[in-house]
Amino acid sequence: ALGQRALALAGARRGASVRAVEALSASYEDALSRPLPTLWKRLLLVPLTLVWRAGLSVDRAIESTRARTPVCPVVSVGNLSLGGTGKTPFAIWLCGQLKQRGWRPGVLLRGYRRSGGPATLSAAPGATVAVEAAGEEALIHLRAGQAAVGVGADRARALIELQTGQGVDCAVLDDGFQHWRLRRDCDIVLIDALDPFRGGLLPLGRLRERFSALKRAHAVVLTRTIAGRSYAGLVREIRRWNAAVPVFFARTMTAELAALPARAGAFCALGNPGSFRATLAQAGVQSVFFAVFPDHHRYRRREVQALLARAPALVTTEKDWLNLPAEFQTDARVHVLRIRIEVDKADELLNLVAARLRAAATRA
Repeated sequence: ALGQRALALAGARRGASVRAVEALSASYEDALSRPLPTLWKRLLLVPLTLVWRAGLSVDRAIESTRARTPVCPVVSVGNLSLGGTGKTPFAIWLCGQLKQRGWRPGVLLRGYRRSGGPATLSAAPGATVAVEAAGEEALIHLRAGQAAVGVGADRARALIELQTGQGVDCAVLDDGFQHWRLRRDCDIVLIDALDPFRGGLLPLGRLRERFSALKRAHAVVLTRTIAGRSYAGLVREIRRWNAAVPVFFARTMTAELAALPARAGAFCALGNPGSFRATLAQAGVQSVFFAVFPDHHRYRRREVQALLARAPALVTTEKDWLNLPAEFQTDARVHVLRIRIEVDKADELLNLVAARLRAAATRA
């Protein structure tokens, strides 16, 4: 009798571990991590975030009065933070998908830290342009060969040149969510799932705008996601500000793994160096060291030589490779970790974008 009662009791408890793990998993997905700077930084910089917000509002009000209507439909790929969300690889992916659907896309960029060339530059896919004239992000787009590229502070003028010289019928505005001087027909906002809040608003953290700005978004894409995760807490925060916006998941995938060394010194100059570190781990590359430089850094010969003195092989990003001195771009010891974007429910996102572009083209 005692044995029967023990057996019944054990049966009643069966599955407790499974239920506990399920509860923990649900709590993990529902959690929303908000790492904050130190107390003294908050006390010192929080008042300055109010100044930043006021300045941003004034800038938007002034620039919006001068906003120009583009000569063809425009979709913006932007974010809420200062870099590091994967805008360029996503924009390349989007251009490729639009091209497959019969569009002739062009990419519009500011050309950050370009130091030469004309005020407005346009180039066909695959064209060779000096990094000083266009900036490394423009060169990445040209090397991808999915779209013509227009570079310049005046994106409306750059688009006119792209349409006239390259025959584009739509444009992807790279990093355009805070660009008020060009009207667009679709705003896609990228949010890094690894660090969505970036420590808060500038100058406390690295957010340009608060999450309330998502009211302007037509679609939100969570980048650097992990397959199988729901990110319920982050999605709930997004829907708090825009209940109807569709949310898509994307992840960074490595390519050409066979060409990479198993062990190498790693270096980068990115807005979010942690993303490169995570991609290296995914690629199975063991980092002998991990050196970080300021974003968009132009490398000097002595800096690369110092890195090579620490490891017989180096690995970096395509963006950083373009900023190397020419002699190291052909050096067999320097390897490039190339990436691509994979998007869940891609057809749904592309249908949304295409519908808005077609509607804009019809209005024109």
